[in-house]
Amino acid sequence: MPTQQQIFLHKFRNSWKILLAIILIVPFLKWFFLVPLDLRVYTFPAVMYGLGKVSGIIGTLLFSVSMILSYRNKVFEVVFGGLDKLYRIHHLTGMYGFFILLLHPIFLVVPKLLFSVEEAMGLFVPFETSLAVDFGILSIIVFMLLIGVTLFGVIFSYQALKKFHMFLGVAFLFGAIHGFLISSDIKNDVFLRVWVLGFACLGIISYTLHTILGGFIKKKYLYQVTSVNQIEGGIAQLKLGAVKTSITHLPGQFGFFSFINSKIVSNESHPFTISSYANDGTLTLSVKALGDYTKLLPGEVSGSLVEVEGPYGEFVYGYGGMRQVWVAGGVGVTPFVSFAEHMMAQETCSYDVDFFYSVRTKDDLAFHSLFTGLAEKFPSFRYHPMPSDTDGFITGEMIVEKVSGVLLRDIFVCGPPPMMKALTDSLLSLGIRKKQIRSELFSLLK
Repeated sequence: MPTQQQIFLHKFRNSWKILLAIILIVPFLKWFFLVPLDLRVYTFPAVMYGLGKVSGIIGTLLFSVSMILSYRNKVFEVVFGGLDKLYRIHHLTGMYGFFILLLHPIFLVVPKLLFSVEEAMGLFVPFETSLAVDFGILSIIVFMLLIGVTLFGVIFSYQALKKFHMFLGVAFLFGAIHGFLISSDIKNDVFLRVWVLGFACLGIISYTLHTILGGFIKKKYLYQVTSVNQIEGGIAQLKLGAVKTSITHLPGQFGFFSFINSKIVSNESHPFTISSYANDGTLTLSVKALGDYTKLLPGEVSGSLVEVEGPYGEFVYGYGGMRQVWVAGGVGVTPFVSFAEHMMAQETCSYDVDFFYSVRTKDDLAFHSLFTGLAEKFPSFRYHPMPSDTDGFITGEMIVEKVSGVLLRDIFVCGPPPMMKALTDSLLSLGIRKKQIRSELFSLLK
């Protein structure tokens, strides 16, 4: 279960909105009051120049945050409520930061268009004005090329797109140099210079550590496949044993797994929930063949070496209150297997839990005996298997009807994204607060 230090850190879960607001609003207010307001809005060119300056500041900060979040930091993971959510904010801040940075030269060029089209267009031609402007132009050009590649990514492989993605750091570096060299409010005001360029430097450092040096400095643990078994529900269970040191994880957490000498599976890093709970030098993965990668795993053989990075994840029942609801859909049962095995190993159970397990048919109920056994051992654990062919799809109304005091419970949900979204929307409409619902998605860009 979580340590006291982990529980304390968990109190700051989902506090990222406050931090992001501070990062953006503080420099904006400082910039806004650098000169009297009437000078900012006195003429149309003044308004455009002001928008150009502020878009450069806000765009740089947003993209800096995106770069900082690219590094898998476990403190950041807590602040953002899980690595999956952190990566979604990473994508959003990068996307919005890019588009706002695109507005920066557009706003600046508009006043010049009023006097000379040739002079205005000169701002987009490199090697015509100054080194500072050249770096800004090169940054925009590289950004545009990379975004174009991403938009037409269907013609490239996933691995190729990941390599293109790496060059976003180069484009941002050019932009940061432009911001450092150009005569601007950032250069003239000490606070803005330290704030904006400080975050830009942190972004570049994070990018370097994750993208360039990540393979060398990130701690990884070496495991070996000891057995591969097919179990009920069409799930393949891979058991791994540590070669030397092993990770220490909490029930429900996941890691990134790379099969480094397999003849079947590529060495591409994939996130998988650890479905065993014990920190005894062994790990268990429970995988259903749903994609090109996972379809190969049941054919894996004993002896293959696996690199493991982690653990990660905030989907830990020990972070919830004593009264909980668990909802699994299909292969989303894997973290609950870890929960249940940990609970089963205890002498007593102080948790009050209703577990709903939604599958297509009763033959798809993996680990049915584990959950049945836990319900028999502890009356405070109630197991609700729900094959959809006989009981229908699980809804918020069903949970509210079957669970007493549901408004006071933490609800853990894991399953296919459409099912999770539909259930979450249903629960919210019934008065469940968003902070009561805990979930994790694994569609991460690594």
